Amino acid sequence: MKQMTTKEAWKSDLIMATWNVRTMLIPGKMQEINKEMMKYKIHIIALYEILRQGQSSIDKPDYTLLYSGSDNRPAGNWIYDKTMKRNQLDFEPQNM
Repeated sequence: MKQMTTKEAWKSDLIMATWNVRTMLIPGKMQEINKEMMKYKIHIIALYEILRQGQSSIDKPDYTLLYSGSDNRPAGNWIYDKTMKRNQLDFEPQNM
């Protein structure tokens, strides 16, 4: 894979999406989402109703999942591809 220069990165398209996944507690759900990300060349997806509790991140070779939520307030659920990983400076979940 060719490494992009900063100038090329600013010219490239950023594709974002939303997805109501209903739950990510089903085995294979993260792989399904990753497969769809690669199929449609999506960089960042805002996820709804993932039903994971707590705040954390899950790093995989092709994607990273960031989540923050509780029983009564799911919020802040994002998954992004490996090309976006170098752009993440920090992840500090907020419990609202």
